[in-house]
Amino acid sequence: MKIKKAWQSFILIAVSVVTFGCSTTISGKSSDAVLQKHLLAGQQYKSGKDELAIATWREVVASDPSYLEAWHNIAVVQEQRLQDRAAAEATLRSAVSKNPTNAPLRSALGGVLLNQGKIDESLAERQRARELAPTDPKIINSYASSCFSAQKFECALLGYNEVKKLEPDYRGIDFNRGLALLALGQANDAAAAFKAGTERAPLNSEAFGKLGDAYDASGERNKAIDAYEAALAIEPDLPWPSYNLGVLLQESNPNKSEQYYRTHLELSLIHI
Repeated sequence: MKIKKAWQSFILIAVSVVTFGCSTTISGKSSDAVLQKHLLAGQQYKSGKDELAIATWREVVASDPSYLEAWHNIAVVQEQRLQDRAAAEATLRSAVSKNPTNAPLRSALGGVLLNQGKIDESLAERQRARELAPTDPKIINSYASSCFSAQKFECALLGYNEVKKLEPDYRGIDFNRGLALLALGQANDAAAAFKAGTERAPLNSEAFGKLGDAYDASGERNKAIDAYEAALAIEPDLPWPSYNLGVLLQESNPNKSEQYYRTHLELSLIHI
């Protein structure tokens, strides 16, 4: 049996300057004071003073609970720098409670929940986000990703198709569509999606690897071999294409098959 790597797409939270799809306006001196605190927190973060930056951003949201960038940055530092997803979840729940109609906040909360394996809760938050922002490609893509993680592949495909329609060049959309199509057993359509993904991102080893899976599933053995070899040419340290090549070449080229099996074993031990 071949190893099938279950690639999943997760929303990525930027840790640089955050623009959270909104603008915060505060009148008078309070606006300047809050903005200065926000900028100060950013400097503290860049200096590696994570806890101090969080405390300063908390002062910002205490002054103005609608300052969404500050909420978001607190959660980013907690999840990505401090590796405390529970704290990030608590932060975003507080943010959502104070800004219940903000779709990006709900979607971000769904991402933190998903990263903790709370798939049903993630799906519920992202479904609500989608209802609040029904034409936002990023929100829809995140919702579809939660559908995929919940193994609701038709739901995922519908979402990804909608993103493709709204923004054809949306980053990773062909890869995501391919995952959903392959999960639904539509190998030929999955291959077409992954192929499009490799054309948009010719150095994406994962896309070539999954293209190999789709070709293999559709019975196109030689194309599968070419795709797996392309994946390894980009990223030689990937263990799973080596294993799949070992399987595919077992009868036609047993010596080369054995080499790929050995490579897979060595790489697997490295990645443990």
